Amino acid sequence: MLFIFVINYLIIRYILYKQELICYTKNMKTLQKKIITAVMVGLFAISGHSAYALNQTEINNQLTSVQTIVSFIVANPQYRSLLPAVADILKNISKHISEEHSDNDSMLVEGKYTYTFANIDDIDFDLDEGDKELRITINGTDGGCSEVQDIDVEQEEDDVFSVTLMERNPTDKNIACTADIRYFEKEVTIDLDDLDDDTYDVLVNDDKEFEFTISDEDTNQNSSNSNNAKNIKTSAKRISQDGAANDYAEFEIEFDIKAFGDESFVSDNADDSVNFVIMDGGTIVYDSNGSQQGTALVSINSSADLDDGFYRLSENSPEEFIVTVSFDPYSGTPAGSGSYKLQLKSLEYASRPGGSTFNFKTNPQNDFRTKSVQIVD
Repeated sequence: MLFIFVINYLIIRYILYKQELICYTKNMKTLQKKIITAVMVGLFAISGHSAYALNQTEINNQLTSVQTIVSFIVANPQYRSLLPAVADILKNISKHISEEHSDNDSMLVEGKYTYTFANIDDIDFDLDEGDKELRITINGTDGGCSEVQDIDVEQEEDDVFSVTLMERNPTDKNIACTADIRYFEKEVTIDLDDLDDDTYDVLVNDDKEFEFTISDEDTNQNSSNSNNAKNIKTSAKRISQDGAANDYAEFEIEFDIKAFGDESFVSDNADDSVNFVIMDGGTIVYDSNGSQQGTALVSINSSADLDDGFYRLSENSPEEFIVTVSFDPYSGTPAGSGSYKLQLKSLEYASRPGGSTFNFKTNPQNDFRTKSVQIVD
């Protein structure tokens, strides 16, 4: 802090010199000292705001200091030529403070606790149109003195749901906190039973994350998934070897489908028939048809008859398919620690074994997405 004080003193001396306001009469020296002292005190408090903030929770007190200094110079006309230079310095400092606290809109101070938006890594939406429910699962991290709160849901407008997840920390920054990192999972269900036919937005901590439509036509169409898929189940788990870099994730998606026409054939070689991505939060780290971090092994099994390396599907008899993906984020080009989930994008099929393939795109995609699993190095 002494260093900051000295620097500010030199800045003011330089300003006074440039403005040719260094006077040699006793009276003018006295006025000069008053200005130097007032400005230095203000600059000292503001530029040292990281330490000053330990004892002041209100940023307004710092901004008031800025206004006081400027007002002092304005009240003494003989020193108004100094105002632009001092104002520029104070403007830069106050701008720095504003940048440091740009998230104040998401911060609430209540007594000994300060509430801010939680650190979210991943959000899963599961729209169950049969039960008319939207299940939201949020994964993220906290640690030290922070404590994640419960999810709050409000219907702000007729077609907007606002989901808020906060964490709280001690307002007193002198409290000692540990440096540990904890992973959390929070879940909430929104009842859609009384909603009118419309398109709805879901905001999570003020950011739009999801959109869904309610209509009789969509409900009837999606209840059969418009693509024959039924009885969809997903799972995700961590396979622990040593609790570190040898751990990996195992994902599984089950569903029943029937032929897309009279007969359809799906290769039992999953590399030819299954298209998927693996995401860390909202970022794709592994694409079965694109860039890849980590390594993934995929397999496909079915209750359908196997004919020369192809599962045979008939038009009237649904068959069960199970897609399993093992993902190691530490091998190949490492993806590292993260919160990983699997999204099944599509299934390739043909009208005859070895024939030209067509693409069965999963719809709605949320039904073919697993929950997240945490893999930590």
